[in-house]
Amino acid sequence: MKNLGVVGASGFFGLTFVNSFLNGNLEAFNIKKLTLVSRNTSDKLHQIAAKNSGKIQLIDSDVCELNSVPKCDYWLHFAASSSSERYQKNAKFEFKNNTDNLQYFAALVERSNSVSSILFASSGAVYKSSLTALSEISPLVSRATSVNRTNAYAQSKLDSEEVIQNISSSKIKVTIARCFTFCGPELPLTSHFAVGNFVSDILARRPIHIKAPCPVFRSYLHTDDLVKWLMVMVTDERASGQILNVGSQNAISLLSVAETLAKHFNLSLKRAFPETEYNTRAPTSYFPDVSKANRLLGLEPSESSIEAVLRMAETIKMSQT
Repeated sequence: MKNLGVVGASGFFGLTFVNSFLNGNLEAFNIKKLTLVSRNTSDKLHQIAAKNSGKIQLIDSDVCELNSVPKCDYWLHFAASSSSERYQKNAKFEFKNNTDNLQYFAALVERSNSVSSILFASSGAVYKSSLTALSEISPLVSRATSVNRTNAYAQSKLDSEEVIQNISSSKIKVTIARCFTFCGPELPLTSHFAVGNFVSDILARRPIHIKAPCPVFRSYLHTDDLVKWLMVMVTDERASGQILNVGSQNAISLLSVAETLAKHFNLSLKRAFPETEYNTRAPTSYFPDVSKANRLLGLEPSESSIEAVLRMAETIKMSQT
């Protein structure tokens, strides 16, 4: 019987793992207990923990306010803001908050006197923009040309990667997962996630609004695959000490996603920019090279990006009816 700890349990990734545990999807990894650490705990999460008190332990606190953490076989660290606005307003605070949290958490795990594996959820944002699939590179490569050191959020993730790598020891195995774009039932519908906004349009039966001023290419891994990938990475010895991209390599334009959803749900399309203006602007892209995860651990997406988005949209729509 294994105990899985999740730091940052109230966010998109955290809630995804809670629901996967409740649905029995973690049984393949022998996970029988979930330990959740959250500083912004929702009423829903409290209710879930209370209903499953023998299987789920909820610690309603900021990590830095704890004196100890329970012994867990595996830890997933998701605690960090992904809001670009927060980093723009007060980057220094966000940097310190993220690295302090991670250092303190690592010290707590060391003091728990257990052999644990920690997976730190970093971001594909650490890479500089490219129209090709982005490949792994160490954060310790100073001023590497393929690493984004101008974006505050990206720099915070790089700093955090260095922190978590430095605490690797005989008792703590560390894996860094650079996560890209995902879709699933827990994805926020009114935040900065484009496909979440598209689903919000679908639920409201209004035209699907494509706001991008230029061709934008993304790839999407469904959260069912995300859970499997991260669990393999935190449990498999071959991933220890590795930096691994997590996502789909199947890039697709946001316009194509919007058009497919509009056709599937019989809705019209609304464009923020005229087609002539849109097509004359340089495209942007953001999708990973996941050949390392495939080669090392045999991981691959179970469906294409558009199939993953359509499945998410159908699942959310059905849950609302």
